[in-house]
Amino acid sequence: MTDPYRQDMMNAVWRALEEYGKRRNPPVVLRFTTEISDEKTSSECFLTWAERGRQALSDGQWEPLEYLFALFQADDLERMCVAVCLAAELEPDCGPVIRSLQREGALPTAGFLMKLYGPGADAGHFSSHGVLHRWFLEPGRAGGRETQLEQPLKLRERVVEFALGKWENRKLSAWTSLLFPEKCSLTSLGRREYESWHLGFQKAHAGKLPGQWVFLIGGPEGVGKKTQLVRLAQESGRPVFCADRRRLDPSALRGSWMELIWECKVNQAFLAVEHWNPSDGREEEWGSFLEQASWEGEALIVLSEEAEQVQFFGQHVWKIELSLPDLAEAAELWRFLASGYSWRDPLRAEELAGLFLLPPGQVEEMLAGAWGRAGDGGIGTEEVKAFCRENLSGQSGGSLRRVPLKFGWEDLVLPGPVVRMLKDACAQAKNKYAVYETWGLSEKIAYGTGTSLVFSGSPGTGKTMAAQVLARELGLELFRIDLAAVVSKYIGETEKNLNVIFEEGRKSQAVLFFDEADVLFSKRTEVRDSNDKYSNMEAAFLLQKMEEYTGTVILATNYLQNVDEAFKRRMTFLIEFPFPDPENRRRLWEISIPRRMRLENDVDFDFLSAHFELSGSQIKNSVRNGAFLAVGDGENAVGMRHLLLAVKRELEKSGKKLSAGDFGEYGGF
Repeated sequence: MTDPYRQDMMNAVWRALEEYGKRRNPPVVLRFTTEISDEKTSSECFLTWAERGRQALSDGQWEPLEYLFALFQADDLERMCVAVCLAAELEPDCGPVIRSLQREGALPTAGFLMKLYGPGADAGHFSSHGVLHRWFLEPGRAGGRETQLEQPLKLRERVVEFALGKWENRKLSAWTSLLFPEKCSLTSLGRREYESWHLGFQKAHAGKLPGQWVFLIGGPEGVGKKTQLVRLAQESGRPVFCADRRRLDPSALRGSWMELIWECKVNQAFLAVEHWNPSDGREEEWGSFLEQASWEGEALIVLSEEAEQVQFFGQHVWKIELSLPDLAEAAELWRFLASGYSWRDPLRAEELAGLFLLPPGQVEEMLAGAWGRAGDGGIGTEEVKAFCRENLSGQSGGSLRRVPLKFGWEDLVLPGPVVRMLKDACAQAKNKYAVYETWGLSEKIAYGTGTSLVFSGSPGTGKTMAAQVLARELGLELFRIDLAAVVSKYIGETEKNLNVIFEEGRKSQAVLFFDEADVLFSKRTEVRDSNDKYSNMEAAFLLQKMEEYTGTVILATNYLQNVDEAFKRRMTFLIEFPFPDPENRRRLWEISIPRRMRLENDVDFDFLSAHFELSGSQIKNSVRNGAFLAVGDGENAVGMRHLLLAVKRELEKSGKKLSAGDFGEYGGF
């Protein structure tokens, strides 16, 4: 309060107290240190004070108490009550005077204030639904019954602070934020969903929708739910007061919900609560909050990552569900958010969108992290890709196993056409934006923009290595799926586990590798019993999740003939890994020898590759075991005898018995 406004208020209070003292029997003579003109009555003094406040507001000056009166439409009696209660707290001499006049405590009672006001005072002003009780007085200090008129009245602590010019509520600042319309510029992301949602919001606030309404914005974390609040603030010209439910101590909720609503009213802001998730087990605690918000006529906005599970009883719900951006939106998002940073080379937004289809929050996080690492020299697309690879790997565990990416194209020993198909798959994953958006193919595609591959072939032919090479080429993590932890005998559990896998894959943008996938993709059977029915449902669910997935999924199987034809047709690539011929076996023997491993002169790779049909993994095992045999013999180099013995044992593991004649000229090794 400015000094003249406060002085006018105190003059009015002192004059009212003096006039009341004169009406007492016997009269009470008050002596004031303040000069008060005898020409004005208490009513005239209060009128002078109110006029000064109204004039200050119209002139653009800040009189916080007058602002509250105007906002809550306080009448003359309510103004006087607030003034007397405030004077009792701020002026040391006022409390003893009130005590002497009402012969009770230093805080005024409702009955005393009615007598102070004189004719026309109505006890209804002090009911629980009145302006005083709802917005100015501490809870529990007022009521509508006659017996409650003698209760002492105290202003809310926040009202006193606000009257003294303290705009921010520091008690709430730890778990609330005020979103102003002028602080953000926005992309078009989520505009279509917002427009239909905003239409309902406008109708509710215009009173065209009956009942109590909750406006729900659903979607995964970081997808842009809060951005929609900023959009609402921009279009309405009003801020949004946003409370973070996770950061509020449940024990403090009962004393905070009315404060939050009060701040919304004072800031003329919409009320929103983010992270309203049923899984936190706190629905009951927030029931009174929701009820009070609705009672005050506010259309509450709720942001939830678990929108499908949210239930509100007694309120209507108007909902939008925000999904991850499509390729075009993702590229726009990368360009928009990247404009706030300096770049060493041109941003390749389309490439980043194709590889990392992320929600806005994560895009911003990745750009900020890459910038923090690069420093003042500016960042480039490759630095952003590297930062994404390192920080989007997610949490492996359970049914997910992160596979190290140790191999490159030079480590693959496969026929040329197979390598070409693998490189084509990489190119498709990298160039999704050009095909789906620039060339418009997304208009003709009914399913997702991901890349799905089936790797088929005998064990050890390079399927897992190829998956590692592909993930490394894309710059993404590779997650191997432990199917033993996925498939469950309990109805619905397999689908639940698959849902978790694909959600984790979405967060990390990893390549998902299902080894021995024919367990899940086996041919659908005729439904003879409930087991057949639910087995087919699980397979259909997996196919659905693969089609929705925007990343890369690889299915590996040793038995392609067991995979359902419907799945084969809907895969992007079907790549067969042949058993290596003698020429490729020789290459496998050569590249399996580390540079630091010494070989004796008698090692004959031509003989080994021509006489023993081994897969790539069997050859690697033979090299490893041969090395251990050499070290065990005290040798410093691996000889032909060590490799032949290792080969013999490797083949015996698969049930093949070899005689001396099978080793030809090396039969006596």
